Amino acid sequence: PNGSIERRCLEAKRRSVYSLFVAQSIHRKAGLLMRDLLLNETHFTFDLGLAMTGDPGLLILSRLIELDGITFTGGAALPLGHLPEQDAADFLRDLLPVFPHNDRGIIEPATAIRLALENVTPANASFGDSLAFRIRDLKSPGFIPRPTTPRNAPCPCGSGRKFKNCCADRDK
Repeated sequence: PNGSIERRCLEAKRRSVYSLFVAQSIHRKAGLLMRDLLLNETHFTFDLGLAMTGDPGLLILSRLIELDGITFTGGAALPLGHLPEQDAADFLRDLLPVFPHNDRGIIEPATAIRLALENVTPANASFGDSLAFRIRDLKSPGFIPRPTTPRNAPCPCGSGRKFKNCCADRDK
């Protein structure tokens, strides 16, 4: 029905367009201040994932949805790498023509997403050092779940006894 929250959400999503953004500042556990490179507008954007893992200078292909004065991403922001500190103007001058756009944003989002996915490698698409640190932590032995041996299975130590009568107490 007209005026319902569902209708307002649907209309806000319909009005949203893809664009290229650069993260200007990060506010952990809240969001980030992003500048739209195509429209030259700045938005405070609620996105907890980007807020926890992003860093200033991160280039992002996304769409922003604005509802009741609150701006948030569509949930599928694509990191493109980092805006180089030197020669940023030259870099942007070369990058922007790759994404056909008008005064509202990117004209063909499917093409832009395909181009981004084809040309962005994991090495230059990381969300910053905090994400790399967490990935290293997850790969460390403390985070790898140890396979569990069923209680009535033969003990993996090779004693020939059942696990519950041999090494089960040591694994606790």
